[in-house]
Amino acid sequence: VMHSATKYLGGHSDLTAGAVAGNRAFIDQVRQMAVLVGATLDPAAAYLLSRGIRTLDLRVRAASENAMKLAQTLRRHAKVARVYYPGLEDDPGHELAKQQMRGGFGGIVAIDLVGGECEAERLFNSFRLIRTAPSLGGVETLVSYPLYSSHSGFSEERLRAAGVSSATVRFAVGIESANDIIADVTQALHKT
Repeated sequence: VMHSATKYLGGHSDLTAGAVAGNRAFIDQVRQMAVLVGATLDPAAAYLLSRGIRTLDLRVRAASENAMKLAQTLRRHAKVARVYYPGLEDDPGHELAKQQMRGGFGGIVAIDLVGGECEAERLFNSFRLIRTAPSLGGVETLVSYPLYSSHSGFSEERLRAAGVSSATVRFAVGIESANDIIADVTQALHKT
């Protein structure tokens, strides 16, 4: 297993780190590569990572609460065709998420906009607080366009299987005031 500690573990968008776990043979291979390329955290990055881990629970819970509020608001918005969030009872993954996730349903909310790619471009140009970036797990709310970021290069078939279309927008919800996040998304949607 390879994990990006840059995201939620670090939590402040200020370091690059990762973790690897596996059987002895795999770890030995990874260790050889790490020695060759110098994949060791410097002391400052190690400090930032340990600082982030201390507040992980608080940040994930706050982001989850904000994401739920955003998802509930967006499902009632006329310019949103669909909301993807496992915390919503009508989400196809809700029952599984209830079994696996304790303390919230995470900070990722995706939507399909009415109008597709043209509306997505207008939306991205209308945010005041939220920044456009294909990341997640930080204290700040970010928005990205999966078709050009996380799912770029996917075939049409793979995009359909993943539920990603030209109308899909992804929010990585942070820990700002939920009211501020919702107000920014709402005002941006009104401009589309």
